[in-house]
Amino acid sequence: MHTRRRFASVMTIIALLLIAHPAVAQERAGNSLESKKVVDDFMATWTHGDVDKTVSYLAEDVDYINIPLEPIKGRAKAREFLAPFFNKDPLIIPFAVRTEIKHTLADGAIVMQERVDYFKLAGKEWALPVVGIFEVKNGKIAVWKDYFDMGQLQPVATLIEALKKK
Repeated sequence: MHTRRRFASVMTIIALLLIAHPAVAQERAGNSLESKKVVDDFMATWTHGDVDKTVSYLAEDVDYINIPLEPIKGRAKAREFLAPFFNKDPLIIPFAVRTEIKHTLADGAIVMQERVDYFKLAGKEWALPVVGIFEVKNGKIAVWKDYFDMGQLQPVATLIEALKKK
């Protein structure tokens, strides 16, 4: 619930800034829509199971930061990290991921999304609330930061490790 309140507060502050400066908002409205479309299209690729299509939305030198994990630099390293979410063998580990977007706010090149990532593993499902912040440059995601509580993800990671050993 704290994450939701914090996200709502940040969104309110940004909205107030835009209202206070309508000339700035109007000038950046086109960029906001373009940036939002890039991020929306990127998130939509997660349901198709094609890691190459997904990472094609990332800039070559993307900064991908899963707070609280170590930052990842570059599209190739991001692909390496993301591949296990796409390359699933249901005979080894029955695993699925889906994402539900709750809110999106775009301001120029910056796009903020509140979402819930659902992990289904071995018949159990976990919900992970996430706030993602994206910076879009030249039609590609140059910075991608996801904020989440690692403690909520730990049962999924533990179960994956246990099933790998079988």
